[in-house]
Amino acid sequence: MFSVGVDTKGSGQIFMEWNRSHRYWSSGDWNGQIFSLIPEMKWNYVYKYSYVSNENESYFTYSLNNYSYLSRYMIGIHGQLQQLLWMEGPWRWLPFWSEPKDQAGVYGLCGVFGVFHVSSSYCECLKGFKPLVQNDWSSGCVRKSPLQCQNMSSVGKEDGLDCMENCSCMAYAYNNNNGCSLWEGDLINLQQSGAADGRTAAEIYIRLAASEPELQIGNSSTQTAMVLYI
Repeated sequence: MFSVGVDTKGSGQIFMEWNRSHRYWSSGDWNGQIFSLIPEMKWNYVYKYSYVSNENESYFTYSLNNYSYLSRYMIGIHGQLQQLLWMEGPWRWLPFWSEPKDQAGVYGLCGVFGVFHVSSSYCECLKGFKPLVQNDWSSGCVRKSPLQCQNMSSVGKEDGLDCMENCSCMAYAYNNNNGCSLWEGDLINLQQSGAADGRTAAEIYIRLAASEPELQIGNSSTQTAMVLYI
């Protein structure tokens, strides 16, 4: 059973869950006008959208610019959230937008620290990681080597990353639109780069253990270009 909810932690997202436990799709962050992963919302000649999130409440609303139209939301049998518009002439409900559009839109398809390659439709682990369970990407990936900062009794070469003083900092990225972003804990919903549907690729820097070969040859961090949605 699929259900739809609103993120109450301030990230400004609508999400869809399977059995109220497994996140299946996310709308992306609210930028003040649209959700980042629903580019069709830019076509605001039909709808007006509003998102409110504060310490007391979080909710999303929409209204029609032309009240002669009819509109509704539904979750289809294939797990797509759709906004439908009743059109005169064909006299039927037509989709205004549908998400996820394809396999690439499924949230966390390759599990934690896994990357989905959009062009060839396969999963792999980030550099320095390996599958937790072979042939089961829902279990994600784990580190090949533990982080130096997690072993308080050891000394030696430091792990590679700019935010080294914070051991829970796992990655950072920078782009001209959002500036610098930091991620703590598990990384999920990573995709190999390729701009599509308004999505912008960014270079993300992943924290690696000091023992990883990439650091042994002198690099301070691993740089991998990918589309990142968390």
